[in-house]
Amino acid sequence: MVRGRKPKPTKMKKLQGNPGKRKLNDAEPEPRVVPLLEPPGWMGPYGKDEWVRVVRELPQGMVTVLDRAVLENYCATYDEWRTCLVMIKKYGRTQMNNGRRFNSPYVSQAQRARVDLNKFASELGFTPSARSRVRGSDGESDSDADREFAEIVGI
Repeated sequence: MVRGRKPKPTKMKKLQGNPGKRKLNDAEPEPRVVPLLEPPGWMGPYGKDEWVRVVRELPQGMVTVLDRAVLENYCATYDEWRTCLVMIKKYGRTQMNNGRRFNSPYVSQAQRARVDLNKFASELGFTPSARSRVRGSDGESDSDADREFAEIVGI
């Protein structure tokens, strides 16, 4: 079993200026970057809304083809969490059964979804601490792909 911190991707080390001054992995695979425009059809309504909100804010090239599953899981977990919150509001945090009060199953499900949501958000750089470790490009030169994406999205 591997222990310790997960290694940072070479791309992230380069964005940070290689603070450790260690040799960079020049052979690290670089997956294709594709625009993530539409949420998957199977996703629930809250997840679809979150997909649109997040994709609109992501810098071009932040999520690659290989990262799509992590983004889908993030949005699906967000959908589950929001659905649980709606059900808790509708039915309450506790329920009665045979005269005994117990926590609604939606409470524990929402708590598990929240923990998973925070993990996915950190992996994707959505949290303030995760964002503080990444520097974006200076914006001086846009690639053709960036310009094409901006035209498609309308930004």
